[in-house]
Amino acid sequence: MVAPSDVPRRRNGLSGPYSAPQITSWLFLAATAIHFVLFISTILPVNVSIPLTIFFFVLFGMVLYFGMRAIAIDSMDVYLTKALIDQRNGEIRKESNLLNRFYSIYNGDADTLREQRFPDNEETKQCWICDTQVAHHAMHCKYCNKCVSHFDHHCLWLNTCVGAKNYKDFFRVMLSISAMQIVHLAISMGLVVDIFLQGPTDDRANDWLGISGTAEAVAAVLLFFMVFDFISLILLAQLIAFHMHLQKENITTYQYIVQDGQRRREKAKLQMELHQQRESELARAREEGQSCYVLRLNAGDKFRQWGCGGCLDPLEMPQPPPEPDPNAGFSAALGGTTSTAGTPEQPNDFGDDTENNNMLLRNVESESTAEENRDENGVHGSNKNNGATFAPTGSP
Repeated sequence: MVAPSDVPRRRNGLSGPYSAPQITSWLFLAATAIHFVLFISTILPVNVSIPLTIFFFVLFGMVLYFGMRAIAIDSMDVYLTKALIDQRNGEIRKESNLLNRFYSIYNGDADTLREQRFPDNEETKQCWICDTQVAHHAMHCKYCNKCVSHFDHHCLWLNTCVGAKNYKDFFRVMLSISAMQIVHLAISMGLVVDIFLQGPTDDRANDWLGISGTAEAVAAVLLFFMVFDFISLILLAQLIAFHMHLQKENITTYQYIVQDGQRRREKAKLQMELHQQRESELARAREEGQSCYVLRLNAGDKFRQWGCGGCLDPLEMPQPPPEPDPNAGFSAALGGTTSTAGTPEQPNDFGDDTENNNMLLRNVESESTAEENRDENGVHGSNKNNGATFAPTGSP
């Protein structure tokens, strides 16, 4: 049973409601293409304009292709997909026939989705919002109201969840947009410089689309898009570098955020311990009249706030506790040792096991000899010692 929610469940980036960043990105792509045609292609020499325009629109087509794939591919968890299809007679969400056909192109129809195979021996967990079992690596997205397989993040610009199924297309979109904007920025810079130097481009800009005296207006429009391209490229470069780091570490954006939050909490805890230690040292130094040490402690605190107090502070930052050894079990926690094979050994408080076994064997043999002697003297074949009954070895 899949639980209802106040937030509508969205299949992909084409499902409503549409976000403001998503609409902005569509307008940006349209404006960039129109600007290249009207303000760049028309003032370039014909022998240069044609190949550069073709090259630019090849990159523009790559942006549209990978962007549409990233938007249209549904990254929903396969367990949730089957539960929704079985519950709603083949529908994940009621939408127009056009959107349904478009969805089936990238994700398959209901029968194809229903026949998806679950991975063998995969761990599952209960999503209390979707009210169904999902894969252990799935996370629930509050914007799309669905569990996403290998959830990375929700992209506001694409207005869809990025997961295992569409992450590669998401990364390719960033690379394609960056390449397109680099070309757009480089050509615009060359044209603006030539206009200000009153080169051949200035003459063509003054007769832009048959309108005379338009060089200043053309240069202003080119400068506006150059600033926009430059800012966008800085943001994209940071985003691409960040995701390249995530790929190197083999983690998702969500996992990075969780780990970063944990590191911040641990750092804040250590700083609090250092602060308490500093207050204790200051109180002790004031009582003992160590004014120089008080100055060093206060100066070290200021230097640490400025980010350069590691070597000037008389106090050392407390170290976090060591990570537990995955091979050390319960016995290691009790003070046992670990063998060379990595298997924890129990602590031995009774000496060498071989010596103990030999002593026990000698005791049993002496008891057996005593029983045989007593049998010969008419004593019963068993002897009671401190409430324990010992039977002779080999007795019936």
